[in-house]
Order: sequence, then structure tokens, then C-alpha cells
Amino acid sequence: MEEICIRDLVVVGVISWSVGFVLIRKTFPNRSFEFSNRLVSTIHAIVAVTLASLSVQDWKCPLCPMASTSSPKQMRTLAISLSYLIYDLICCLFDKKISIDNSVHHLVSIIGIGAGLAYAKCGSEMVAALWLTEISSPFLHLREVLKELGYRNTDLNLVADISFAVIFTIARMVGGPYLAYVTLTSKNPLIIQVMAVGLQLKKKMEDQVKNVVMVGVISWSISFMLIRNILPNRSFGFCNRLVSSMHAILAVILASLSVEDWNCPVCPVASNSSSKQVTTLAVTLSYLIYDLICCQFDKQFSLDNTIHHLVSIVGIGAGLAYGKSGSELVAALWVSELSTPFLHLRELVKELGYKDTDLNLAADISFAVVFSVARMVLGSYVTCVTVVANNPLVIQAMAVGLLLLSAFWFFKIVRMVKYKLKRRSSTNTKHA
Repeated sequence: MEEICIRDLVVVGVISWSVGFVLIRKTFPNRSFEFSNRLVSTIHAIVAVTLASLSVQDWKCPLCPMASTSSPKQMRTLAISLSYLIYDLICCLFDKKISIDNSVHHLVSIIGIGAGLAYAKCGSEMVAALWLTEISSPFLHLREVLKELGYRNTDLNLVADISFAVIFTIARMVGGPYLAYVTLTSKNPLIIQVMAVGLQLKKKMEDQVKNVVMVGVISWSISFMLIRNILPNRSFGFCNRLVSSMHAILAVILASLSVEDWNCPVCPVASNSSSKQVTTLAVTLSYLIYDLICCQFDKQFSLDNTIHHLVSIVGIGAGLAYGKSGSELVAALWVSELSTPFLHLRELVKELGYKDTDLNLAADISFAVVFSVARMVLGSYVTCVTVVANNPLVIQAMAVGLLLLSAFWFFKIVRMVKYKLKRRSSTNTKHA
């Protein structure tokens, strides 16, 4: 019954925040989209801090009891904030400005709060995190609201800036690390611990794996810089695609070498990962971290690619932390990266001057075929095996998430191929 209540509260919350935004837009028609959204965000911050404060069971120890079952007040508080985060993530897609750090923050928070509600525990830690996160939000938005109201570079704006800086520093940089430490050292579900440290790996990960990840990030970065120096006239994206192609080839090779039995590549399921599988996953994790950072310096921002990277990092990170599901994760890596060289080849040949040529068309069709077979056929099978087997929930969720993202890309690829073939046919007809 409580589960239904929480679900309904989230749905009603999303609708309520949306209605609130529409009403504010109607009330202030001359103000920007962002202005109205910041007012909604401010309202949420005040509500969240108030509810979080009211849900604390003992102010002598605000985090007590730790790793315990969430109280009804805590569940409702988290549900209301979850509804806001879902609303705001959707709302931001309609704005002209897409902030990568804000999108990452929302995704991490949604996964973390969603996990907390699903487990129905860690309420004390999560409510405390919500309090620390939202206490500075009104001052953050006040700064921008004042600017739009014409108070830029005034004493009032300066006071808002300083207030935000002070409160943010104390709440996030002092209270935040302490809360993350408490969450990690308590017996909380792994996904809650992962979210507490911003998608970092669990402390119990072996030093060898951490070293591979660290060295890997540095190595991919150095490779990118070397390619940039060797090909100074090529674009940022061109050089990054070469690094990505190198990783894809390496990942497929390592994944192939780590398969224990080619008669059943996904066997043994839900078992402890072998050393080869762990190394393979660590190498790919290092690449994903490098690429996620590298893409922030590029001019083109891709939301779906960012989501793919975050989902992959969480999934592989969880697999490494659990030390199991190696067969499934390596199989997923194999089917995911098999089409990547063809993906990048399409863009590389364009920059090399072969756009709209037979070579470009061949690369397009090759990519479409390999992607369709690997992601939609083999990928569906790997996802099914992962979900059916006794794997950790977070790994099952990531498998489903990647399949859904692959399906989204699949439909885009089908449209692309149809367009290319139709265009090619029209061109040939004109020449004839």
C-alpha cells in the first residue's frame, strides 16, 4: 500500500511541478523560460529543506538511525524530490541551454533516490543528502533571478553571490564529504554508496583494478594529445574518434580473449568475474571516464551519448565492485563495441573528403548492419540472460537501460539508411 502511495505521489508531483511552471509562465509572460523554471526550482528547494528537516528523527544525530528502514516521512520527502527531478530533467530538454553538469546531477540523483525508495531504507542518509544539496539552491537561483530583474552588478546581487558561495561551501564541501563517508561505512546498498560518491567505485575494489583504471585514463588522454599533435589540421572530433576506434578494437579483442567457453560465450552466468574479465572491464571503464571528460571540451554536446556513458560507467563499476557478472558484462561490451569502428569510419571518411561517395555509403550500410545484428539481436539475448540470471539489480537495470538506448539509436539508424538510399536513388535517376 505504501509503495502505491509513493508511486502516486511521484506521478502527482511531476504533474504538480509542471502545472506550477505553466502558471508561472502565464503570470510572467515577459520573463524567460529559465526564469520561470528557477522559480519552480526555488519552491522545490524550500519545500525539500522543510520536509527534510521535519523528517529528521533526532536532531542530536540527524543521520540516525543509519542504514535503517526509511520512515513514511522520509519516503514522502524523497518521493516529492524525485518527482521534481523528473520534471526538471524533462523541462530542461525544452530549454535552449543544456547543462552537462546539471544533467549528470539529475541522473545521479534520480537513480540514487529511486534506489532508496525501492530498497525502502537509507532514509536518514538520503534525507540528509537532500538537505545539504538543496539548502544552497534558493541562493543559487536568486543570483540569476536578480540579474534578469535588472539588478546585475549591484550590491544586492553581490550579497546573493556571497551568500550562495558561503552556504554552498559549508553544506557541500564540509557536510557533503562527511555524509559520503558515513554512507560508505554503513551497511547501505551498493547503489546508494555509489551515488553518494558521485559514481565512484566502491572502496573494496582491488588496488590492481584501480591502477588499471587510473593508468587507462591517463593513457587514453595521452593518446588523444599525441593524435592531436600528429594531425593538427584535423578536428577535435576526428582525433577523439580515432581514440574511440582504438578502444573499440582493443575492447573487442580483450573481450574475446576473456570468454571462457565459446560454445556458451555468456557462461557461466551470475558468477565471479575472472581476472581477464576484470581487466577487460577496467580498461573500458578507464576509456569511458576519459571520453566523458573529453567530450566536455568538444563543441558538440550529445545527451544520449552522455546517458550511454553514465549508464555504462555505473554498470561496469557495479560489476567490478561486486566482482561478479563478468561473463554478462564482457558479452555486453563485445556486442556494444563491435559496431563502433564502423560508426566512426562514417564520420572520418566525411572529414577526409569522401562525403556522399560510395565509400561513405558502404561505411553507413556496414555500420547499420553490424549495429543491428550486434545490438538488437545479440544485445537482446545478452540482456535477457542478464535479467533472468541471479545478477545484482543495478547490473540488470543497466542491461535494460543500454538495450533501450540501443533501440533508440536503432530507429535513428534505420531512418538514416532510408534517407541515404533514397537520396542515392534520386541522384542516380537524375544522372540517368
